[in-house]
Amino acid sequence: MKQVTRTDAPHPLNCSETKRSFYEDLYDETGTQVKKRWNVVRDALSEMSGHHCAYCGKKAKVEVDHFFPKNKRAAPYLAYCWENLIPACHDCNQRKLAFFPRSLSGKRIIESCAEGVVPHDLLYEKSTIMEIASNDRLLDPTFDRVEEHLTLDCEFFCYNSHTKIGEITKERFFGEAFERNLEKLSHLAKKLVSEKVTVDILNPIFDLYGDEFYLRAYYEYWYLENAEGRMR
Repeated sequence: MKQVTRTDAPHPLNCSETKRSFYEDLYDETGTQVKKRWNVVRDALSEMSGHHCAYCGKKAKVEVDHFFPKNKRAAPYLAYCWENLIPACHDCNQRKLAFFPRSLSGKRIIESCAEGVVPHDLLYEKSTIMEIASNDRLLDPTFDRVEEHLTLDCEFFCYNSHTKIGEITKERFFGEAFERNLEKLSHLAKKLVSEKVTVDILNPIFDLYGDEFYLRAYYEYWYLENAEGRMR
């Protein structure tokens, strides 16, 4: 899972007055779907993550994932909250679907700029909300330290979870298909090391390859194994 440093919100999500007007006009003509205003936001998220999915780490055309979903049962009044938006590939966005912690179920959470627009239970302050949901939420790679919850086990082609958050995240994103792909990447990286393909030659390939995040991790793993005489 790719650690991502949160950047400043792009326009128009950096303007409380503009966002308040969005929340006053939240739904489309059906009254069920939050209006999309994503183009500039999607571009900013993609830049923020280096054009990688923050969940699986693949280089991809990212989509706007709402960490706390924008549907009516979850957190529609965080739909334009920059800190609630995650860059995700299509597969991870679909895999995550409308995951919402039970600890927050039934609570209306709003951004402070929407105060007075709708009644609410909680004003959004990220640290507070994440603490309330600390036992039943997913890992947010722009907020949590990934390594405290999940570490990649290169020997066994999987993630090891260290917390309940890590366990829930592993179950949601990193199942059998993911582990099979890791095994293939491991074999490829091992062959590259055995053929003495150096990292300076590989860097341009890493930048192009969709699984660069994991291929690089396995290359480094096998390079060290080889250097210490453990590669067979």
